[in-house]
Amino acid sequence: MLRQPATAESKARTLEMLRKLKMTRFAGAMMWEMQEVFGLEDDYLLVTPDAKEGRFLLDEIMQVGNFGKYDARMDRKNHHKLIPRLWNSIKRNWKFAIRYPHEMIRDIPFRSWQYVWCRWIKSPFRSTPKRVRRNLGMNDSRR
Repeated sequence: MLRQPATAESKARTLEMLRKLKMTRFAGAMMWEMQEVFGLEDDYLLVTPDAKEGRFLLDEIMQVGNFGKYDARMDRKNHHKLIPRLWNSIKRNWKFAIRYPHEMIRDIPFRSWQYVWCRWIKSPFRSTPKRVRRNLGMNDSRR
């Protein structure tokens, strides 16, 4: 069920979306990885595999682990403070700026929005008593 070749219409829509998001280069790298690591056949590929980008991406994945959690290159001594954590993240992601500039451009506004969300929007709900959150449907533990 999971290994089904894409229809021509589905493939065309996906390629159009990848072009709009400027992610065709990244998709090519992922297709190369899917072929090399998982042995995916050519029938299931969406874009042409890009070996150069794929090797770079696979090397990064193997070095940093789970979304950078195990990256030995990051300075974690001030990781609990906002500005040093943001600076470390920008430094870590800077190597992607040449290869994937649109992702780098989107990163700082997203992190700013995420900070505002966690600090001023989400946090007031944490101080709301559990019985009120439950009655308002805000209890995340049940979902």
